[in-house]
Formats: sequence, structure tokens, C-alpha cells
Amino acid sequence: MRYVFHARAIALATATVLSGMLAGVGTEAGMAQAATTSGKARITWWIPSPSPIPGTLHAAARRFTQKTGIKVNVQSIPWSTYLTKITTAITSGVGPDLMEIGNTWAPTFAVSGGFVPWTPKMFHAIGGKNRFLATSMKVTTAPGKPIISVPFLGQTWLLEYNKIMFRKAGIASPPTTWAAFVADAKKLSHPSKGIYGAAAPIGANSALQTWDWILFRQEGGHYYRHGKPSITSAADVNTLTNFVRWVYPDRIVNPALVADSTGTLCTTEFERGRAAMLLTQNPQQAVTDPSKYGIGYVPLPVKIPVGGAKIMSHIAGENLAIFKNSKHLSEDLAFIKFLTSPAQQEQINKNMYELPVTHAGLNTPYFRKPAESRFGHILAKYAAPMPTEPSSATLFNDVGAATISLLRDDVSAHHITPAQVRSALNSAEQTVLASGG
Repeated sequence: MRYVFHARAIALATATVLSGMLAGVGTEAGMAQAATTSGKARITWWIPSPSPIPGTLHAAARRFTQKTGIKVNVQSIPWSTYLTKITTAITSGVGPDLMEIGNTWAPTFAVSGGFVPWTPKMFHAIGGKNRFLATSMKVTTAPGKPIISVPFLGQTWLLEYNKIMFRKAGIASPPTTWAAFVADAKKLSHPSKGIYGAAAPIGANSALQTWDWILFRQEGGHYYRHGKPSITSAADVNTLTNFVRWVYPDRIVNPALVADSTGTLCTTEFERGRAAMLLTQNPQQAVTDPSKYGIGYVPLPVKIPVGGAKIMSHIAGENLAIFKNSKHLSEDLAFIKFLTSPAQQEQINKNMYELPVTHAGLNTPYFRKPAESRFGHILAKYAAPMPTEPSSATLFNDVGAATISLLRDDVSAHHITPAQVRSALNSAEQTVLASGG
């Protein structure tokens, strides 16, 4: 999902409430209405705002109208109220024809009855299901439920690096293992000068919710075993302990970043040359100034342990979903086909600093360039869906909060023990279990 530092937090905080509010909403009659069309009608498309480049999606809608004659009423809704707006539309039955949704919301919306289930005929109308990346298709519904959305914009975690700082330090290329990452970051760090080897959104709960999961999965953690929270294994404790120690004693990340709940200060530090590497989901610097910045892979363990996985990111991004009461299904499908065509995927995602979610889109000239190709390779080959258990939203939030608390303690005491980490993870696990998770 784009704007993970804000939008994902909304999704996680309300997922449980939504499940109850939306259960059973939507009738066969409502779904049948979606099958009607009215020629070249005016369709309404909801999109969240703000956008990295305002007007990008409005321009795409205008290009579609010029090509087809079908008018699109684009309505931008702030992320802060977007989920509430969608929920109200589902419960009232009054909404747009089509909407952009964060893909982390798809599992919740799949049980709401608020969206048109995709059929083979619908996929055929837009060029087939196989045109989409297999990874992105994994986050279009809930397990065992019909698909209720299709991929639109892709995003992943990645490593940006400052080429100039690397050259001055005698480092030839970005690290690909965590051992090399820490070694390079220490070489690049000069805390007395306010310069650090790496930056990351370590004060943003919504970012840490996904980041912790990626690190745990690399080392063999799964968050759930047999449907129950499980985050206190030796691998989990060691993984989180090592991450917290990036601040102290490693001194490779600025302690001040722990106080930034927005997750934006780390990007500012990177842009100012006060951090040589940046763990982020937005490669804007490398895209706009490739002579100075580059894109690298998220590092992996030197050796993947038993039970671990070569995962560098969760599958982030946005999907397109057709509202249950849309009366313009054929126009909706035509618009989706247009938005996911190679040319539009290239143009839209280039402007949004995001990624095409189709094979053809990733093979367009722009996304075949070295940096962008690496970005796309992470999404296509090294991204995985996060857990979708009913209690997962609460668990993600609690682990993120526990991580921030540990980091703050580390800033104060300059030392965190595995016992402290185990206690924090156990508290988060027990909280979820006590609530029936």
C-alpha cells in the first residue's frame, strides 16, 4: 500500500471493526446490478490522496476518455478518511463505480460483500489473469474467498544508497547480506559529525509492522503457527535484538530517528547526505538523480536458516475494485484494462515512483533500466504476502509498538538484552492470545 506510514496504520487499526461492520453486507440483487451497463456512461473512480505527483491519475483518466469516449469522474479522498468513506459506501450501498484500495485491505473487504467478485469472463475482458505478477495477485482477496480486486500499483521495500559516499569510503557496491550491511554502515558512520551509515523509519509503527515481519521471515520466524501468534522463538528474539542494536552499540543509525513517528525524517537525512543508505519503499532519489543515488536489494542473511526465506519485502501496493452497485461493469472493465496496459503502467508508475504490476509493464523501456529493474525484481521474485489471520492486524501493531519501545530504551540505556526483547515479544503475543487471537 502506498503511504505505508499512514494508510496501513488506518487499515490495521480498524480491520477487526470492519470485519464485524461489513459481514453480510451485499445481496445477490446488489451484485446483479453490477452486471448492467449503460453504454458510454460517466463512471466514478475514487482514489486516495495526496499523491506523490498530484494529477497523475487524473491525467490517466483523461487519456482514457480521449481514447474511448467514456468519461471518468475522478474523486480524490484523503487517506485519513478514505477507509471510513469506503465503509460507509459499503453499508449504505451508495458509492462509486470503481475504487483504488490498499492491497492490505483486500482480505477484509473480501468478506464484506461490498465488491464485485471477479469471474473468468471479467479477467478475459481485461486481457487475462496471467498478465499480472503472481506475487501481486496473492493480495487481491482473503484465503478461500473469490477475488475482489486486481493489482494496479506495486511497491516494495528496497535499499537506496549514496554512490558518492560509497566511493569516498571505498565501497564498490551495495551490500547484499546483513553482515556486509553492518560492516559497510560502520565504515560509513561518523556519529560525532552527525553522519550515519544507514537510515530507516525506526520511529514509525506502521513501517515497523512490515519491516519486523520481513526480518523475522528471513530468519525463520512466521508470526503464526497453527493459527496462533508465535513470535518468541530464539530466532525471533535474536533477529529483533540485532535490529535494535543498530542504534546502540552499533551506532549505524541516528538515534534521533526513533522520535519520528511519521517515518519521513530518515528520507530527509538521506537527502542531506547524513545517511549513506536508506531502507525505504520510495526510490524517488534514485529515480530522479541516478548519478548520485542507486537502488540495491534488501540484504539477506549470509545463510538462510532452516525455516527462513529469501524475502525482501511484503507485497505492497494498490488494487482496483469494482463497487457492488456499479451499473457500468463493461466501462469499469475497459478502464481497468486501460490502466493496466503496458503504456499506462509505465507512465503512471514512473510518475508515482512505484512499480508496474504486470509482466508487460515491467518489460517496458523505463523499467528495464538497471535501477528500476532491480526495484521490479524485488516485487516479482522476493516479495511475499503478510499473514491474514483475524488477529494479524493487532499482532502487527503490537510488535511494531514493542519495537519502538525497545529502541527508545536502547537510546536511553545504550544497551538492550535478548531477555528484554523476549519479554517485549512475549507481552505482545500474550495480549493477542488473551483477546482470542
